[in-house]
Amino acid sequence: MTSMDHKGHDGPRSRSLTIVGGYFGISALWIAFSDRLVGRLSSDTEQLVTMSTAKGWLFVGVTTLLLYGALRRRDQSIARRQESLRAAAEELQAIYDGANEAIIVRETDDSARIVSCNQTACEMYGYERERLMACRPGDLCEGVAPYDGEHALRWLRLALEQGPQVFEWRARRADGTCFWAEVSMRSSEIAGHRRVVEAVRDIGNRKQAEEAVRRREEHFMTLFRTVPVPTIITRRSDGVCIETNDAFSEQTGFSREDLLGRNMRTAPFSPWVDPERQRQVLQEMETKGYVRGLEAQFRRKDGSVFPGLISMGAITVGSDECLVTSVLDVSAQRTVEEMLRRSERLESLGVLAGGIAHDFNNLLAGVFGHLDVARESLRAQEPLAALESLDAAFSVFGRARALTQQLLTFAKGGAPMRKSQSVVELVRKAVAFATSGSNCEVSFDAGPDVWLCDVDGDQMGQVIDNLVINAKQAMPQGGRLDVRIENVSANAVPRHLPARDHVHIIVRDTGEGISPENLRRIFDPFFTTKPQGSGLGLATAFSIVRRHDGHLEAESELGRGATFHVWLPRAQNKNEMEKVVAEKHQGRGPILILDDEEAVLKIAASVLRRCGYDVSLSKNATQALALAEMAVASANPFRAAILDLTLPGGQGGREVVHRLKVLDPKIKVLVSSGYAGDEAMTRPQTLGFDGSLPKPYSAEELRRAVARLFADQEPEGQPS
Repeated sequence: MTSMDHKGHDGPRSRSLTIVGGYFGISALWIAFSDRLVGRLSSDTEQLVTMSTAKGWLFVGVTTLLLYGALRRRDQSIARRQESLRAAAEELQAIYDGANEAIIVRETDDSARIVSCNQTACEMYGYERERLMACRPGDLCEGVAPYDGEHALRWLRLALEQGPQVFEWRARRADGTCFWAEVSMRSSEIAGHRRVVEAVRDIGNRKQAEEAVRRREEHFMTLFRTVPVPTIITRRSDGVCIETNDAFSEQTGFSREDLLGRNMRTAPFSPWVDPERQRQVLQEMETKGYVRGLEAQFRRKDGSVFPGLISMGAITVGSDECLVTSVLDVSAQRTVEEMLRRSERLESLGVLAGGIAHDFNNLLAGVFGHLDVARESLRAQEPLAALESLDAAFSVFGRARALTQQLLTFAKGGAPMRKSQSVVELVRKAVAFATSGSNCEVSFDAGPDVWLCDVDGDQMGQVIDNLVINAKQAMPQGGRLDVRIENVSANAVPRHLPARDHVHIIVRDTGEGISPENLRRIFDPFFTTKPQGSGLGLATAFSIVRRHDGHLEAESELGRGATFHVWLPRAQNKNEMEKVVAEKHQGRGPILILDDEEAVLKIAASVLRRCGYDVSLSKNATQALALAEMAVASANPFRAAILDLTLPGGQGGREVVHRLKVLDPKIKVLVSSGYAGDEAMTRPQTLGFDGSLPKPYSAEELRRAVARLFADQEPEGQPS
């Protein structure tokens, strides 16, 4: 019994004792003092008898009134307490019955008889209270293991022996339907008896929601695994693979089991060929929150490399922030684009042949003319005039070389041979050349601080040529052509571009404009609105710009001209271009030159000997290797070698470089060729070379290439 129970019983008892004690005290005082008082008032016997009788009745009356008042106050107090207890009991019953959970109190023996339940339990199970209290444990469960009466008793025993238990349960209603419930069960002391109290919550809605989520996840995973786009899900924090689909496995050669739990950002499971490109893509993801269609090189399990377009977005998987990444192999697309470029060159070959012959005749006439004037000036002992004519001849030679490079690019195509350079002069010359003799008014605007870009000058010149020619054709009666070049910082580029600094080239004409239907297709191969057009010019320009990691787009309205936007990424090296003072370069030590052309050997030897080098010449690989072996044997190995890429009837630079590196790993080797698009020229380091030197080259370019080889070391024989 609780302390409150003791207080409840002690209250009436103490009040009864007070009443009895008061009655006793008053009676004792009356008996003790009333006779003395009567004796003093009279000595007459009859009066004394009368007064004693009156005294007795007075005592009875007074004590009766006092006793009545005391008993009435006690009864009122008892009534008030009973009313308070009744109200408290009703309140507790209302709380008990109004609880959200069904509450059931059971005995702890094997019968687990219900001794109490609330109204919510009756409503949840669909029974009247008396009928529910008569139910056995097996009557209120699904009846199939592990949701049967035997397992219900096990849970009851666990609650008695191990403490509170919480578990999910399949319960049964009176109408036979079953539902999911969450049961909390614990033992408790109630009215001196040990009981087990169950709190039952209907979790059917929660289970339905969980099932709906599970089905959606299953549906998503089915789509994810069967979608034909290679896709992988990685944890954003550390790059660990969470899931991958069949298409990704087929494309890379890695099975799903190979990749799950692996870090996809580091070897050996990272598909990235270029870690710097990986860093750029992840940086754009952090900046923009998504990546769309960026190109990169990826490696398969067997080591082969393929070009891919990567897209990336963020999703939540469980409690993990993840990245869903798709990589689309565009090898076939690149092959088609290369075929398109070849087709365009072939279609234009007939037109070019006549133009080339005409241009070369003009150039040769200029070279011969200037040389003839120089000779006459020397005879007349006019050296300044002779020097001026020679400079003019070199200027014509530069134009001839540029024309030759364009022909080689046209013939070979291939990857761009990039170098960090300003596009301002490149664009200016291309625009001037393409608009020469036209009836178009041309304006050119470029600031003095335009950023450098990594571009192939010849291929980018072809892009500008195609855009300007397209603008001229749109203005057959003449018009205005505006060309502008500007810098655009990473935070100002359009959202569809990578978040990095760009150089923006704008070509705007005042022609007839392009209809919305045609605007969507102008970069499609073979699409043209011109009767004599091939439909390859803009498609080729688009492909070249994309190969430079750039973007080409157009905007136009009918009757309001067209504007083409070329976006080129800023060169990674944001400092000025490499400045090697070629004219002042001096060195020491032996250099080997391998070339089948006598004139090339003589000119290169003359230039390098003036720089202080000891030059050895060779026309074939056998002779070159013999010279290298003798140099090593004499403890005076060649410091560098310049190798022609292809030699008629024998091994060329591609084969010789490896044998030279075996003889002397320290030797620096340049590859030289007129095929600018060859892999050895665009990526010389991958084939063992230390640099490339395109033909034809000037003395300054030769000195610069050799100086670049030794840029990281003090030239032999020079003081530090």
